[in-house]
Amino acid sequence: MLGASAVPMDPPAPVDARSSLGTRPAAPRPSAASRRPRANLVDPPADRRVLVGLVVVVVVLLGILPLYLLSSSGSQNAAFGQLDALNLPSWASGHPVDHTSGDRWCVGDCLVSQRTWQSSRSVDVTADAYATALVAAGWTKAPSAACPPQVKGESLTCWQLDADQMNVLVTNAPCAVGPVPTTEPGLVDPGATVKPSSPAGCDPTSVDVKVFARIAAHATG
Repeated sequence: MLGASAVPMDPPAPVDARSSLGTRPAAPRPSAASRRPRANLVDPPADRRVLVGLVVVVVVLLGILPLYLLSSSGSQNAAFGQLDALNLPSWASGHPVDHTSGDRWCVGDCLVSQRTWQSSRSVDVTADAYATALVAAGWTKAPSAACPPQVKGESLTCWQLDADQMNVLVTNAPCAVGPVPTTEPGLVDPGATVKPSSPAGCDPTSVDVKVFARIAAHATG
């Protein structure tokens, strides 16, 4: 036994000092693909909440804002305030009826404020009363090019004040207009010899006033 040759043995494997101390082996380094930023990753629930919030804001703006603008434009109409300030006689400013069309921002059509009055006097007398009141309020006659053409039997005058224009149309009231003369041969027109009178409760003259911005007159003219 002593003379037998010894069997060669492999050298002992090297021992890692970190393993001998009980430390964990180093974690593998992350690849380049895993180190890329995750900017494109979005939390789907959070993104849905943002979208719903934007839709709610748009619905509020489209639904509530136009109603607010419409109500504010009707309650703060400066044109009707100018008409109220005119020193008109009571017989020339009866039964006022107001109407507006368009809007002050000229989206589609510009704002036109219209008031209709009834007068118990003739067309000429009523037109003179309105001219006197307008001059006293600082209005001046507009150039003839800014005024529509005259029609026989009516009084149409156009006035300007600052950036506004006012057209005053004085006509015979519809209830005071007599029957249309007949054109049939051999028939006698009773209105040819008898002057028609206004029926009871009918003011013979109607006054139609329109106030609008002068820029609107150039845009539509």
